[in-house]
Amino acid sequence: MKIREHLSTDLRVVQGRVHNWLDRYFPEFLTVFKDWECKSAIQMLSLNLLPHELVKLPDEFLLGHLREVAKRGAVEK
Repeated sequence: MKIREHLSTDLRVVQGRVHNWLDRYFPEFLTVFKDWECKSAIQMLSLNLLPHELVKLPDEFLLGHLREVAKRGAVEK
């Protein structure tokens, strides 16, 4: 059980760091995505861009990037 406790503690620490990073650099992220661990949120974070860089990208590119993993939820306007 000792290894499980260490892994659980490490997981909570990493999750806390991710939440801290999101709150600092993407304060609106959790209003857009319900859970930062869902496929579409991870796909958006995989772009490795900050908000001021994301704004410069065309909507079609972002939608196409999200559609790679989220087949049901992403719809065109």
